[in-house]
Amino acid sequence: MAPPYAHIACCYDGSTASEAAVAEARRLLGGGGALSVIHVHHDPPLYGGMYDPDLGAVREAARRWFAGKAAGWPGAEAVFLEGAATVEIDAWLERERPDLVVAGVHHGAARRAVLGSVTNHLVQHATCPVLVVRAEAEGS
Repeated sequence: MAPPYAHIACCYDGSTASEAAVAEARRLLGGGGALSVIHVHHDPPLYGGMYDPDLGAVREAARRWFAGKAAGWPGAEAVFLEGAATVEIDAWLERERPDLVVAGVHHGAARRAVLGSVTNHLVQHATCPVLVVRAEAEGS
């Protein structure tokens, strides 16, 4: 019998919720199949004309940070994208066609209301099934 998932994608933003999502994706694969961990870097917004003139250095620092994190996921493909998270993830999912995408959800409803939720977007628009992993509350 073939494993249920040959290729799982997982969204990663460095949060506790995304760490839990990576752990769950790895558990589901059980050492078989492909895991692609996706991180999307978005340049910081410009405020009143003030910005870091060397955005290339900022991007490279983000790329190095993600590569360091990805080193802890043996066998996983680290996918570093740049742009708006929902747009870039949607395009990647459309191109690569994983069997499942795993994403974490934060407990903070206020944060989701203000900033929007990539996970909520995926639930509504992903081209494959979505597994939502809730991070355990701090201190539990």
